Amino acid sequence: MADLPLVTLQRLVRALDQIQVPYAVIGGVAVSIRSVPRFTKDVDAVIWVGESGWDTLLEKLNKQGLKARATDPIGFARHNRLLLLVDEDGVEVDLSFGALPFEEEMIRNAEPIEISPGCTASIATAEALVIMKAIAWRNKDKLDIQEIVSINHNLDWNPVVGRFAEYAELLEVPERVTELQDLIDASL
Repeated sequence: MADLPLVTLQRLVRALDQIQVPYAVIGGVAVSIRSVPRFTKDVDAVIWVGESGWDTLLEKLNKQGLKARATDPIGFARHNRLLLLVDEDGVEVDLSFGALPFEEEMIRNAEPIEISPGCTASIATAEALVIMKAIAWRNKDKLDIQEIVSINHNLDWNPVVGRFAEYAELLEVPERVTELQDLIDASL
C-alpha cells in the first residue's frame, strides 16, 4: 500500500466510523487493495447519508481535518451528489452520496479490510468495482477492470455483466455490455 494515500484514507475511515456513516471505499485505492497496487493521488468513497444530514456531515468532517474544496460545498453536492474535500496534507477526498439500490447494496456488501494496524476500512467488492469502472469506462478504468478480473479470476463474472447491462441501457451504451464481457474474458 506504499503508493496509496494511506494517512488520508485512515483519517477518512476514522471520521466516517466515528460519525457512523455507512460507506464503501472505491476508486484507485479500492482497486489497489483488490488487485495490483497502483499509484493514486486521492481517496474516493460512496457514502449513505440523506440530504438532510449533509450539513452536519460536513461540519463533523471539518472537525476531523477534512475541509471542503468547493466554495459552496452543499450546493455543489446537491447538484452533483458529490462532496469534494481535502485533508491537511493536501490530498483530495471525493465522497459520492449514494442514492441507487446498487450503491446501497455496494455499501452493505463492502468488506472490512485492515489497511493499517488498528484501522479497518470498508472496501467495495471486486464485483462492485468492476461495475463502477464499466460505468466510467475511461482507459484507466478498463485497465483496472483487467487487473481486478485477473487477480480475482475465481469469481463468477456473469452476474456482474448482467447487472451492468441495466446501467448500459440507462446510459444508452448497450454495446458496452459485449465490450465488458470481452474484456473480462481476455483477462481471465
